Amino acid sequence: MIREFIDYICSLFSQPKVYLVVPVPMERVIQEIVNVFPSSFDDGSLAPIILRLAWHCCATYDVVTDTGGSNGATMRFQPELTDEGNTGLFIAMLALSQVKVKYPQVSYADLWTLAGKVAVEYMGRPRNYVEEW
Repeated sequence: MIREFIDYICSLFSQPKVYLVVPVPMERVIQEIVNVFPSSFDDGSLAPIILRLAWHCCATYDVVTDTGGSNGATMRFQPELTDEGNTGLFIAMLALSQVKVKYPQVSYADLWTLAGKVAVEYMGRPRNYVEEW
């Protein structure tokens, strides 16, 4: 009986992962991200810090080994969290945590990357004429 139970539990780990895809109202997520850019924050520089977070979490991608990047949002953990190059990024992580709580189905990696895009637009990015074609 116990052996059968153990075999059953072990079989669960060998099964392919199945993910439940929950629709996310992206317009609302984007608006929530914009809402974390208060003009009263320091000198209004939260958007640049969030853009820096997006860059740092994606910049670890290695095309040769196909490793790194924002997959898994590993910057939440040691040693990346306390890496000298990532100093101050916890401010952006903390600011975006309220969006993550409201939309738990959005991964940290997707949230941080989307927030970087929103930050660029929020700061008045230059027009991209290619997009208008």
